[in-house]
Amino acid sequence: MSARVILTYDDYAALPDDGRRYELHEGELLVNPAPSPRHQVVIGNLHVLRAAHVRRHGLGEVFLSPIDVILSRITVLQPDLVYVDTSRLAIITERAIEGALALHRRAGPRRQAGSLRPVRRAVLLDRGLRRAPRGGASPRRRVVRPDREA
Repeated sequence: MSARVILTYDDYAALPDDGRRYELHEGELLVNPAPSPRHQVVIGNLHVLRAAHVRRHGLGEVFLSPIDVILSRITVLQPDLVYVDTSRLAIITERAIEGALALHRRAGPRRQAGSLRPVRRAVLLDRGLRRAPRGGASPRRRVVRPDREA
């Protein structure tokens, strides 16, 4: 039986710039497929709306993928859309966003072999994804499904 290799951010940063979207989940390297044109339209529209609102009200910063979110030395994600509120702007560094997020969005469904959603949710909650401030029990992570009506 072989031992599981745990990759770190240094391993991740050394990967080739080959156009793939890599993520580290608890030391395991995952490769996400390229997003579909519909996915890009949905994320682009969400970014335009969210960024305009955030700028107009001075609420923080909004980032569009690809951008690294480093939650630990063995967990690095690339959400589709990231919001960092003004109280957390210090987590934005030259190399990435380094720390827990108030909100991130990933449009779905993704064409993946096996679902990462339960793994991603567990990783995000374990790494300090903040909860909704209005007393809601669900994390402020939303999966947007363009194939379903709102």
